[in-house]
Amino acid sequence: MTRAYSLGSATIGRGALYGDIDLVHVKPVPHGSCDACALGQRIFYHISALQEGRRQLPVGRRQPCMLVAPESFYPFCITRYPELVELWGGALDDEALLVIGAHVVQEDKQYQAAVVMQKGLINKVYVKHHAVSFVEALPPRLQKYAWIASWFVSDKVQWLHAGKGLLKEPGIVLDGDHYIMPFICSEFFFKCNSFKVWRHGMNFAHDKKMCMMVLINDSWFCGYFKELLRRYAQFMALFTGVPVVYVGHTKLMWLAS
Repeated sequence: MTRAYSLGSATIGRGALYGDIDLVHVKPVPHGSCDACALGQRIFYHISALQEGRRQLPVGRRQPCMLVAPESFYPFCITRYPELVELWGGALDDEALLVIGAHVVQEDKQYQAAVVMQKGLINKVYVKHHAVSFVEALPPRLQKYAWIASWFVSDKVQWLHAGKGLLKEPGIVLDGDHYIMPFICSEFFFKCNSFKVWRHGMNFAHDKKMCMMVLINDSWFCGYFKELLRRYAQFMALFTGVPVVYVGHTKLMWLAS
């Protein structure tokens, strides 16, 4: 189990994942009716404060860090705002990684994604492989009925799950030895997807230390349902023998067998 300590509005998991890397939980920034750039500015101030707080730690407690934020942390298409990625990079130490839930557009289609940034650049985008029926998208057979769409998703963008062509090397490799297999919310909790993607990730991680990182927008679930999600994550850690980093809106948890 991870040791953790508080840093402002964040939680740092100390030495649990790799022994020499801190996990920093970046909680969502309230944004109300902010536009994409205004929210980007708020996020900049937020992560600047987190990094400055870490710099005040005793030298012996300072480690390279990975800042992680949940699904839909930045609810806009991040690839359209490279100036924000560069701005956030200026707030981070050179060795720090920032992993956030954001939106991306590929070939005019919109996806939920986990975006990995370092030194002011996007160096990895993992696209979600599952869309929740009637919440994120209508089943294909029903999309032709406008009256059904008007009940469910007429005022929203329909999220598209990624096709097979986008599922290449899906994970995040750190320092050549460690491999993070990301999952975004619902795809982790549907067996046909979570096991398929997990096994696919294992093809790339057979010679590395692996963990699963689950980015979840659990802000609109009741307390009991949140607990079910966490218990399933614990089950997956036990069943696969692979640790799970659970990144919710209010909690960061390290779950291991």
